[in-house]
Amino acid sequence: MTAFLSSDFFEQAAERLRKHTGFADAARDVRLSVQFLVTDGPDGDISYGLVIDRGAIDVVEGELEQPDMTITNDYETAREISRGNVNTQVAFISGKLRVDGNMPALLRNVTLIEQFATAMRDMEVTF
Repeated sequence: MTAFLSSDFFEQAAERLRKHTGFADAARDVRLSVQFLVTDGPDGDISYGLVIDRGAIDVVEGELEQPDMTITNDYETAREISRGNVNTQVAFISGKLRVDGNMPALLRNVTLIEQFATAMRDMEVTF
């Protein structure tokens, strides 16, 4: 088991996304970079990025240079989304998850974002 939002977590997340049929299918023709910022964690704020380039998928620790969008939520919300206890759309509507940047890209890729959460939900992590 790996620690949530650790370096090992990001490596395993990338591999998991590449192998997840729903996510890989949704990413096939997409070029998108998403910056995630998780605030108020046990070790402070954590940034990581999801980079998709026509089916090539990577999850990288740290900040991206020019992401298409930034998704911000606190650690508790990120943890509950990861566990499958909170839906990303519900978190967004309730204000627990904020999206800044290219909103048309977000709307075009809602299925991709949903598949991201689905693919990550069953990953065994410690919190």
